[in-house]
Amino acid sequence: MGKGFYFPIVIKLVILSTVMLAVVTLIVSFKSSNLFETMSIDREEATNLNTADSISVEVDNLIQSYVDKITFYGLENLKSRDDHDLKTTPLAFNNDLEFYGLIINSNEQSTEKVKYIQIINKKNEPKNINLDLLISNFADELKTKNGQSYDGKVQILNLSSVKNFAVVALGIPLVKNELGQITSIAWGFLKIDRLQRSFSSKNERTLFLVDKEGRVLAHPNENFILQAKNISLHPIVKDALANNIRVKQKYFDALKTNEKMLGAFAKTSTDSIVVSEIPMSVIYGPSLLVKKNSYFILGLALSISFFLTFLFSQSLTSPIEKLLGLTKEIALGNFDVTARDFVKSHDEVGFLAIAFDEMTVGLKERDKIKNLFNKFHGTSVTEELLKDEIKLGGKKKTVTVFFSDIRGFTDFSEGHTPEEVVSMLNEYFEVMVHIINKNGGVVDKFIGDAIMAIWGVPHAQEDDIFKAVNACLEMRVALNELNISRIERELTPIKIGMGLHTGEAISGQIGSSERMEFTVIGDAVNTASRIESSTKSFGTDLLLSSAVVEVVDGHFIIEKAGEAKVQGKVEALVLYKVHGVIEDGIERIIKTPYSSYEAQEDKKSKVAA
Repeated sequence: MGKGFYFPIVIKLVILSTVMLAVVTLIVSFKSSNLFETMSIDREEATNLNTADSISVEVDNLIQSYVDKITFYGLENLKSRDDHDLKTTPLAFNNDLEFYGLIINSNEQSTEKVKYIQIINKKNEPKNINLDLLISNFADELKTKNGQSYDGKVQILNLSSVKNFAVVALGIPLVKNELGQITSIAWGFLKIDRLQRSFSSKNERTLFLVDKEGRVLAHPNENFILQAKNISLHPIVKDALANNIRVKQKYFDALKTNEKMLGAFAKTSTDSIVVSEIPMSVIYGPSLLVKKNSYFILGLALSISFFLTFLFSQSLTSPIEKLLGLTKEIALGNFDVTARDFVKSHDEVGFLAIAFDEMTVGLKERDKIKNLFNKFHGTSVTEELLKDEIKLGGKKKTVTVFFSDIRGFTDFSEGHTPEEVVSMLNEYFEVMVHIINKNGGVVDKFIGDAIMAIWGVPHAQEDDIFKAVNACLEMRVALNELNISRIERELTPIKIGMGLHTGEAISGQIGSSERMEFTVIGDAVNTASRIESSTKSFGTDLLLSSAVVEVVDGHFIIEKAGEAKVQGKVEALVLYKVHGVIEDGIERIIKTPYSSYEAQEDKKSKVAA
C-alpha cells in the first residue's frame, strides 16, 4: 500500500457525531416546543371556558337586577292605578335611564281592574322615535311570547330588528293568584348598553350572547344586534341549543372560513347563551414564535456544524463516490478499471480500494468463464451450473426435444470446400439458434449439421410445448428468408427436416469427474431424433409426435401425416404435419417453397403401410 499519513475514519466519525448531537438537540428543541404548545392550549382551554362561565354569571346578575326593577315598577303600577288613572307613572321609573318602557298584561283570571298597562320613559325617548307607538308595536310582536311568561319563565329577546332600534325586551311573571297561578306578566324594554358592555371589546377572543332561539343579544359587531341576527347554525351555538349541558367546550371549523376554532358556551338562568371563541391560529401563535426562534438558532448552529463537517468529510465521501462510480462500471460489464488509480488515501478507504481491485480481477475471470459457458450451454443452463456445485448426476424431467437436420448435407459437403461448408453451417446456425433462444429453448448440442434443442431444462414453463412449435414455424419462415439471401449470392438453398417430441428424460451432468457435459438422455430424445428422420419419408420439413399434438391441438393447423416404423421402436409412431397457427379462431397458413419436398426413403424410418 505504500507509506503515508494514516488518517483513520474514526476521527472523521467523531466529526460526524457532532452533527448527530446537533440533530438530537434539534429533536429536544422540537419536543420542548411541542410541550410549550400543549401547555398553551391547555391554558387557553381553561381561560376560554372560565371566561364564558364568568360572563354568564355577570349576565345573570344584570338580568336579575332588571327583573327586580321590572317587578318593582310593575307592582307599583298595579297598586296605584284604577280605571280613571291610567297615565300615572312612578317617579323612580321616569328617572331610570335604562328603561324605554314597560307593559303589564293580565289574563282573564286576573283580579286586576286594568288588564293592560303601557308606560314609557319620556326622558329616554330618542329623537325621531315615538316610544309610545314603538312599544305598542312591540306589544303586538310579544303576544306569541306571553304564554311562556305565564308558565313562570323569564324571557329575554332582542327586538332591535323591528325598527332598526337597539332595544332588549325582558319578560317576567308578575302576579300570582291564591292558587299559585300567574295572572299578570310584565315586559320591560331596556337599553342594550349595559348588556353590551361585556361583549363590545374587539380582541383575539370573541364574546357574544344569544337568546334561546339563537338570535344575537350582544355582540362586538353592533350590526348583528340591530338585525337581531339569527346564528343558530353557528357550530358552538347549534351545539348549545341542542344540549342540556350548561357549560361545554369544543373545537370546530368556522362556517365561512373553515378556520379551526376553540369555542365554549355557558347558559344563563334565562336560557340565553354566552359564547367565547378564539381561532386556533392565535393559540398557536406564541408556540410558533418559540419554534421559529429555536429553529433559527439551531439552524444557524447546524449550518456552521455542517459546513465544518463538509470540509473534513471530503476525504471520506469523495473516494467512496469514486468507488461507487466504478461499481456502476463493473455492473455494466467493464472490468478494466482500477480503483487504486482514483483512491490514493492511506486509511480504511484506501484498503477498501485495494480489496475492490482484487474483487474486480475475480469478477473478470468469473465473467469470462460465464461467457464461455453461455456459448456452449446457453444462458439459463450456465446460471444453473454457476449457482450450484457442478457434480455428476441427473434428474428425471418432462422435456420437449427438438432435432433438425439439413437435407443433402453429405452431397453438399463433397461438392464444396471445408471453408464453404463451415461458412454455410455458421450462417444457418446463427439464424436457428437465435430463434430457439428467443422462444425459451436451450441448444443442447450440434451434431455435424444437426441441432438438438430442449424445452423444460433447467426450469420448465407451462407453455414450453407451445413455444417449441412456434419456434419450428419461425425457423420455417427464417429458412425461406435465408435462402432468398443465399440465392441472391448465387449460393445453394438449404432444406431441413425438424422433429418434435415431448416426454420424460434424464437431465443433468453426464460423463466423468474429469470431463462432463450438461445434456438430456432417454427415450424421449431418441424418439425426437427418429421423428426428424421421418420427415424425409413424408416429404415435409416438420413433424410432431402425438404427445405434442395432444397438448397443442386447437392452437395450430395440424394434419395427420401417417404412421412410421422407426429404428428402436416396436410400435409405429403416429406423426403430424403443421401447416400454420390458429389465432383468435382465425387460421393463418405458414408455408414456404421449402416446407415440403419430394418424399425419399430413409434407413431409420419407413412409412407404415
